[in-house]
Amino acid sequence: MPLGGIPRRGVALALTIWAVICSEVVNFLSEYRCFVKYGEILDVRYYRGDWSKAPSREVVEQTIAAYSTAPAGYAADFGVASDGRTLLVEVNDGYSLGPYGMWPELYAQLLSVRWAEMTDTDDLCNFGVPVPKT
Repeated sequence: MPLGGIPRRGVALALTIWAVICSEVVNFLSEYRCFVKYGEILDVRYYRGDWSKAPSREVVEQTIAAYSTAPAGYAADFGVASDGRTLLVEVNDGYSLGPYGMWPELYAQLLSVRWAEMTDTDDLCNFGVPVPKT
């Protein structure tokens, strides 16, 4: 029988106290998604706001390098605030991301590397497609 409308199997989850981290409200002018595999930025894609307001490459690279507990594959979203700062918006796990126009072979590698890590299996897409350099 449900407890307060929550099915029994969901009671433990519903009664768990979760830590919530909040920041000040930020007015972002633009947002970009960085796709990362084994700590290397595979691609960066614009997805919201003014496309001409790109994040600081230095800030993005320093943030990715500092993420010492990162999964094998993930996306980090960065925004440019109205005061010009480049800020980390959020990080998303690499097993379920949209490609945002990313090169399909690199996207497959990103999904595969994270899935292999999660399932403790071999990465079947580790076929060596090089990361395009700018």
